[in-house]
Amino acid sequence: MAVLSIIAPQRNSFALSSGHFVDELGRDVYIPSEPKRIVSLAPNITELLFALGLGDRIVGVTNFCNYPKEALSKPKVGMLLNPDIEKILSLKPDLVVWLSEGDNKPAFEKLEKTGINLYIIAPKDISSLVKTIKRLGDICRKEKEADVLVKSIEERLKNIAAKVDKLGKPRTLFLLDINTPVSASVGSFPDEMIRIAGGLNVIKTTYSKYPRIGWEDIARSSPEIIIVARHTEETEKSFRMFKREAAVTVTPASQKGRVHLVDGDIVSRMSPRTMDGVEEFARLIHPEAFR
Repeated sequence: MAVLSIIAPQRNSFALSSGHFVDELGRDVYIPSEPKRIVSLAPNITELLFALGLGDRIVGVTNFCNYPKEALSKPKVGMLLNPDIEKILSLKPDLVVWLSEGDNKPAFEKLEKTGINLYIIAPKDISSLVKTIKRLGDICRKEKEADVLVKSIEERLKNIAAKVDKLGKPRTLFLLDINTPVSASVGSFPDEMIRIAGGLNVIKTTYSKYPRIGWEDIARSSPEIIIVARHTEETEKSFRMFKREAAVTVTPASQKGRVHLVDGDIVSRMSPRTMDGVEEFARLIHPEAFR
């Protein structure tokens, strides 16, 4: 199966020489010894660091870092797009891990000018997530833990493939938002999740990975399964109304009771919990394979 060809490159492709590492924007970052005080500037980075056994070295996280529960008690340093630089400096980190995502270049430039040791990650799919785990394992001297984590991901992918590979490909619609419907098209991370889980993404738009779609698009795409990401408690109220929309009730998904709400964090963050999201997709798309 294609998704299993995710063997990461050898570690020496990440390290230039002793203490020098290449981050995911190609920058040379000098980290001479294992970091002792780490600031995470994105929820998925926090999850990755905890998964590598680095929770006790994290001295700062963003306002949105909510997993694992231990992250909630860490000092807050603002948000990815608008970090509190003075707060970060006060924590005296020897490493800040940054996520290259969205329009955050101005904040990055401000941070870089402070001279803080800044390492950037940019996972976009499961293959690059595996590379990111290896890289973080290297720079934090947690190579064994990274290997265990990567092996776990590969085994979970194999298990899913064994269950769904020979089954049909139900037409699947994923919605990141439902108030103004936002879906996920070809090349997006949810599109990859649907494919691995044995479904067929009904959204094939090319102008955006996360296009806004109309109610008529939902009806016309005739999905057999609709999966909606839950971000807040308000989403649950909106979801009840969504299921009653005329454009939804005419779909095979609605008529067969296959309109589902899932934890938005596990389907939108590139972290070890990504595999929880893929498995959840597989159970919803192919419940017959998990009985």
